[in-house]
Amino acid sequence: MWAKYLEGVRAVQAAKLLSNTRRWPQGLHYREELIISIFAPKSTWYRSFKSLFSTVEAHAPEMKAWLEKDITSRQEDMDVWGYSVNEYGEADLRDWLGQRGFLGSKAAEEAAEAESREQADRLERLEQQMQVQLARARQEQAEQERAAIYNRKKRKNTRR
Repeated sequence: MWAKYLEGVRAVQAAKLLSNTRRWPQGLHYREELIISIFAPKSTWYRSFKSLFSTVEAHAPEMKAWLEKDITSRQEDMDVWGYSVNEYGEADLRDWLGQRGFLGSKAAEEAAEAESREQADRLERLEQQMQVQLARARQEQAEQERAAIYNRKKRKNTRR
């Protein structure tokens, strides 16, 4: 998850730079969510990746250093986590951050999760609207192309 998060952050920054310098592909509207969706579903990105890992980056240098290692020893796991298992997951990290006071109360977390879900839902609705608009624009373009072909054939036939 950490590697996906870092790649997602880098990709968003690179895309934003392209957009700001007007090098973003014409006809494709820049939206951060477009880039994010390559790495994870939007709700997962905002609820899990961004909320947890931005907290790690801001407040937990020892966890950040541990996450950046490819392989860790049992002792390193014990030093950071306080226990050692074969695989650590989102719940483990959430607990670890909560125990150290880096995450708010359960009610605050639930409110933040609800807000993230609402934001993801709004973004999803916006994306659906944009897809409908894009489909309409493509259909309109195809109709214009068909009309142009028809008119060319018609002119060609009238010249004979």
